[in-house]
Amino acid sequence: MATYITADCINCGACEPECPNEAISEGDETYVIDPELCTECVGFYDHEACQAVCPVECCLPDPKHAEEEALLLERALRLHPDDDVLKGRATQDARPFCQVVGRAPASQTSANLRWHARRSGAAMKTYLGVLAALVLGVPLLGCSASDSLSSFGGPPTGDASAPGSPGKGGSTGGSGDDFVDLGPGDPPPAESAGGAQSAQVGAGVLTAGIWDDALNYSFFDKYLATTAAVPGAPAFSSAEYDAAAAEFAPGQRSPHSAVDAAIVLDTTGSMGDELRYLTAEFASISKAVADKFPGASQRWSLVLYRDAGDEYVVKSFDFTGDPRAFTATLGAQAAGGGGDIPESPEKGLAALSQLGWRSGGDVAKVAFWVGDAPHHTENASAMKQAIVGAHQRGIHVYPVASSGVDDLLERTMRSAALVTGGRYLFLTDDSGVGNAHQEPKIPCYFVTKLQRSLVRVVASELAGTPEALAPADILRTTGSPTPEGLCATASGDTVQIF
Repeated sequence: MATYITADCINCGACEPECPNEAISEGDETYVIDPELCTECVGFYDHEACQAVCPVECCLPDPKHAEEEALLLERALRLHPDDDVLKGRATQDARPFCQVVGRAPASQTSANLRWHARRSGAAMKTYLGVLAALVLGVPLLGCSASDSLSSFGGPPTGDASAPGSPGKGGSTGGSGDDFVDLGPGDPPPAESAGGAQSAQVGAGVLTAGIWDDALNYSFFDKYLATTAAVPGAPAFSSAEYDAAAAEFAPGQRSPHSAVDAAIVLDTTGSMGDELRYLTAEFASISKAVADKFPGASQRWSLVLYRDAGDEYVVKSFDFTGDPRAFTATLGAQAAGGGGDIPESPEKGLAALSQLGWRSGGDVAKVAFWVGDAPHHTENASAMKQAIVGAHQRGIHVYPVASSGVDDLLERTMRSAALVTGGRYLFLTDDSGVGNAHQEPKIPCYFVTKLQRSLVRVVASELAGTPEALAPADILRTTGSPTPEGLCATASGDTVQIF
């Protein structure tokens, strides 16, 4: 069957140049696929290219155009009459398929076979072989991966660490500016999957909670006391925390008519279990915010960080108002490097000051810091300075704690959120994606889709007041909160969920 693009399309344009038949074009509201030109990439790839690059999984089999592989191949030959390679494959019956699946009986439809192949190959790439595909530059289990170079606002900038030389699990070649598309991202079929591999890649998969320590500053003060022995924590004084809590107390925020949002993303190897899901979630935000605030101007930027000795330490892409360019660049990222547990998030946060933020009080400045590992303890001072620098620029930092978070990272992220005026977001195990997520040291919270949490954050920044959470958005509660989000602590105090 042919492929079609659903209404979930965010108009990123990533699929259009990938189609070997030029079947994809820009429609009135979304990109569209001409079924008379679509061959499901038969004879060209072992997967459907548009599905492989789509960050929100909106390229799906079209039930209105069910077609056998023979018809698709005939169409491909008609569209490419001078393609000798294609003719040779057709003659030899050697069209590309993933070796992990093998050939199906002639009676099996091409759509079923390629979906099976795509899912099984993607499972290995996404969960077992993300780092191997990036470092070795070879296909896994016989499935090919395509290379693509994408940037916005010019080439990336940053302090690459020994480009072209091996680091901790890093590449032995390349400039640091090459992006590797790991191919399709679906997990394996249900009969061979379980636990963390049971969810389909795309927006609306990951789950999260949000906590506002400025709203519950008395509780935060007690939390600091219980974690005072954590080594390497940024040394903020009580006076600095007090000042931040007063600055960002309820009722102290102003509305905005525009937003500059940066994503500060840990791309080391340990992030491989969730990276493709996270990029899909962030790629979907712009459209959701535009739907809710059609008059608000949006710009997005990206900062990647790893650690000393990796292919790069920091790589930045400055702001763009083009959601397609942003989405394409975000979707091109892959995990690699790392080695030990600590990374260099302080350098990623410090790079925020080098971006071209707009001035003026009508612009909300937001940074989503996504990571799963803390800074090196000897870099605690640099981490504090990076957080202070963000605050001085008026940037509200919203950490997104991923799987693998420890006590040092939670304290650092919550400190960054409080001092800069952000809130603490944390992924949960409810999605079944990634490794186990540490329970945050808070008495209660609501679990929602991460996508919903991210949109709430941006909407709250634009409105100047917290956006209410609809009861239908709540997937699970922890700590027996009231419907209004109030719950009691062990000491008898009352706290409020954001």
